[in-house]
Amino acid sequence: MIKLEKIDKIEEYKPLLGNYMRLDANESPFDSCMTSTEIEMAVSDVLLNRYPDPTAEELCDTYADMMKLSVQNVVAGNGSDELISIITNSFFKKNSKITICLPDFSMYKFYAELAELNVDVFVKQDLILDMTKLEQHMRASGSEAVIFSNPCNPTGQGVSSKEILDFADRTGWLVIVDEAYMDFWDDSLVYEAVKRENVLVLKTLSKLYGMAALRIGFAIGNEYFVSSIKKAKSPFNVNSLSMSLAAYLISNCQDIVRERRMYVLKYREEQYKKLKATFEPKGATVYKTVTNFNLIKYEKAAEVFDALLKKGIAIRKLGNLLRITVGTVEENETLISELTKI
Repeated sequence: MIKLEKIDKIEEYKPLLGNYMRLDANESPFDSCMTSTEIEMAVSDVLLNRYPDPTAEELCDTYADMMKLSVQNVVAGNGSDELISIITNSFFKKNSKITICLPDFSMYKFYAELAELNVDVFVKQDLILDMTKLEQHMRASGSEAVIFSNPCNPTGQGVSSKEILDFADRTGWLVIVDEAYMDFWDDSLVYEAVKRENVLVLKTLSKLYGMAALRIGFAIGNEYFVSSIKKAKSPFNVNSLSMSLAAYLISNCQDIVRERRMYVLKYREEQYKKLKATFEPKGATVYKTVTNFNLIKYEKAAEVFDALLKKGIAIRKLGNLLRITVGTVEENETLISELTKI
C-alpha cells in the first residue's frame, strides 16, 4: 500500500455536522443583504460555459476602491484559507521555520505542516499576544516569520497596529496578519503594510459581510508580495458567480453592512453582560472581545458544550474555552435561557 507520509502526520479538520442553531463558526447572523432581484442582476452577465477572469479584475478593483488602496496591492483568493495555503507553499523553502501562536486559528498550523515547514509554537500568557515576548521567543527559536490573527480567533483580543508595526520594523521578519475580524474593530494596519517590505495582511468577506458561502478572501501588501501570490495561485481560483456577487455587494450594500456592524457590536456587549452574570458566580472568566463573539474560560466547558448540543445549540469548545458567536436576537435569547438551566 502506498503511504502518504506527509498527509498521515496531519490531523484532519472535523467540523461539527448536523442541524443545530449555529453559534460556533462566527458567521453573520444575517442572510445576504441582497434581494433575489439584486442577486439575479449581479450574475446576469456570468457565462457558465466560460472560465472565470483569472485576475479577478472587477472584484479587486471594487475592493481596492472601497478600501482606498491601489489595486496593485490587492489579490483575491478562494477564501483566506487558499491564500494561507499559497503563502506557506510559495514564500518559504522546505523546512523553513514559521512561528504560530496558541491559541489561534488552527489552519495556520495545518497549512504550514502541509507545506513541510518547521512549525515553531509561541504560547500566549493569559490569552494575550505580547509582542515583546513573541520577539524574545522567536530570537531564541531562530524563526524569522510569524502568522497570527488580529483580532485573535478564538480569544477575541486585539493587538494595536502600532505594536505590530514596531515589531515588524524592529525585527525585519516576515509578519503575516490575518484581519478576518478587524471589521468589528478599528485598528487595521493595511495602509502601513503596503509601504513595508515584510508585512502582509489577509482580509475576508465571510464575517461582517455575511458572504461565507462565496469563499472570498484578499491578501494586501506591497506590489512584490501581491505579484508573487498571483504567480503562485491557480489561474481560475475564484469562481465567476462569487466574484460578481461580491463585487455587487461591496458596491451597493455598504449602508446595510454598517447597520449590521452596529447590531453585532450592540448585542455582543449585551451577550457579554448576560454571560458574565451567568458564569462568573460559577468561577468562570468571561472576556471582553473586539470581535463578533464572546469567550468564556471555564473548567466545566465540556459539560456546557455537551448540554447545549443536546438542546440543538452549537458553540465552539477549545479545551477549557467556550467561544460563542453573536446570533440573532432570538438565538441570543434562546442561548442564555438554556445556559441558565445548566
